[in-house]
Amino acid sequence: MHEMISDMAGGAAVIEAVGTLAELHIPVNVIGVVGAAENMISGHASRPGDIVTALDGTTVELLNSDAEGRLVLGDCITYSLREGADAVVDIATLTGGAVTALGSAHAALFVNDEALAATLQESAARSGEALWRMPLHEKYAQMVKGRVAQITNLTERREAQACTAAEFLHHFAGDTPWAHLDIAGTAWDVRSAYIADKGATGFGLRLLVDVATSMALSS
Repeated sequence: MHEMISDMAGGAAVIEAVGTLAELHIPVNVIGVVGAAENMISGHASRPGDIVTALDGTTVELLNSDAEGRLVLGDCITYSLREGADAVVDIATLTGGAVTALGSAHAALFVNDEALAATLQESAARSGEALWRMPLHEKYAQMVKGRVAQITNLTERREAQACTAAEFLHHFAGDTPWAHLDIAGTAWDVRSAYIADKGATGFGLRLLVDVATSMALSS
């Protein structure tokens, strides 16, 4: 729990990216959505076995109360689409599976659109915030199907955790161009040329600003 101070790194990157784009006067129309919620034990806390209804009406079976981030992100994606977003990029310290797979050298990239994938990978190269593309696949999507609800927030088998979490979010994005950045391994205590001390890295800020600037220049 003592490391949870960094578990809002995705939201922080979104807030600062929007602020930076405004300060730089980049002519691009963006919306920043942050699912800010207090995750505390109380009489209203969720329990394994509960079923909740997401913003878009999807029913979700809760098998693990620690897989809460994807619940919030799913609603953020739905909200973004309702606001008219043409493309969505979400960013979060979502899974230990991303850390196991990639360590702190790369953030995991999941994306359902080749043009958006190219934009993100080009921005990653320019910003110095490295991404490694990971697979989306129907087999992973099947793993998040629920027994007593439409989908579940944690699979029964302990495998492909980063991939199944991405497919959980893919459910809410649908066919809209969408990318998910799992920055669990890159958000904390990772040294770089522009970070001198331990702590939060700010990973994703430069990347998101470059992505939005690229879209502005190409429009």
